[in-house]
Amino acid sequence: MHLEMNRMKTEVIIVAAGAGKRLNAKAPKALVLLKGRPLIAYSLGVFEKHPGIDGVVIVGTGGSLARFIHLTRGFKKVRAVVAGGALRSDSVKCGLQSVSSDTKIVLVHDAARPFVDRAMIDRLSAALKKNKAAIVGVPVKFTVKKVDRKTLNIKETPARDLLWEAQTPQGFHKDVLVKAHAKKFKEEATDDAMMVERMAGRVKMVMGNYCNIKVTTPEDIILAGQLLTGPKMNYRVGIGHDVHRLELGAKLMLGGIEVPHTHGLSGHSDADVVLHAICDAILGAAGMGDIGEHFPNTDPQYKGVKSSILLKKVVQKVYGAGWAVENVDVVILAEAPKLKEFKPKMKYHIALELGLDQSQVNIKAGTNEGLGYIGAKEGIAAYAVVLLKK
Repeated sequence: MHLEMNRMKTEVIIVAAGAGKRLNAKAPKALVLLKGRPLIAYSLGVFEKHPGIDGVVIVGTGGSLARFIHLTRGFKKVRAVVAGGALRSDSVKCGLQSVSSDTKIVLVHDAARPFVDRAMIDRLSAALKKNKAAIVGVPVKFTVKKVDRKTLNIKETPARDLLWEAQTPQGFHKDVLVKAHAKKFKEEATDDAMMVERMAGRVKMVMGNYCNIKVTTPEDIILAGQLLTGPKMNYRVGIGHDVHRLELGAKLMLGGIEVPHTHGLSGHSDADVVLHAICDAILGAAGMGDIGEHFPNTDPQYKGVKSSILLKKVVQKVYGAGWAVENVDVVILAEAPKLKEFKPKMKYHIALELGLDQSQVNIKAGTNEGLGYIGAKEGIAAYAVVLLKK
């Protein structure tokens, strides 16, 4: 299975009409140089190379369109360069007018976010197959206070586990976004998701990346430069293992997918040994214990839970600690069923959950040559090795 299969035509509106006043820039913010390249060139290059993106519309400042047009020479997916409006919503509306009539999905991205990556776009595209609107974002790490503007007294401390920082790209079924921009709101929306929310529309949050910063101030340019060059990279390796007993008539879940078989694995959750082994490897590499400590089988809330949900929670935990998964290698030991035809689907699912390209996930499957409990078809085991990078 591959992301390019059965997808809807998708185009991107890159909003690049910001003046860059807070950046103290003499040029429009999108054209400010970062390590010798205009800010917009970084995200534009990612969308150009992504196989799921069919076209790009750039919304720039009216007085600098010639510079934007010159910059986009050689980018085959750029369909139009148009002038934006006074407000961000006006600029997005201008971009919408240049999107192809047969486009079904529209992504809106800020040119000032140079660190969008393919995995982020993949996660967003997957969410839009089941949702009319979805955005990328990250859980807030710090305690946030709601403060009275005049007195600066604290009015409220929202629960941190409910708060996410919104990022771009933000994705929408085109008809939903067009409808949102046709509405008249009393106050200017700070992003397109907010406009859909005001129509009582449901917007799905998808894991972004803490490196997906928005360049707004001179300090952000310094930080962005450091992210590009990078400090000396720290790496950690973790190993995970899990085994479950086979049970007649149970559902067999492996690698996040259901595998047809007469027997399934017995456990407190859905007993997916592959995802459990990956969870343990990730937690081990981050020095954060094991899956049993975080999701004990004595806790009723995890009874029958999908292991994909546990994997998402583990990824969020290690992201919060400053780690990202670099690659995964898995070994599955099962006498039956034969797993060769299911490995590509497992690989696709695991890559999607971890925000990786499929080339960063490897799955091997073998038997135990008739030996032991695996050879006797009493159980299935999995081993995983994970590399984390700081």
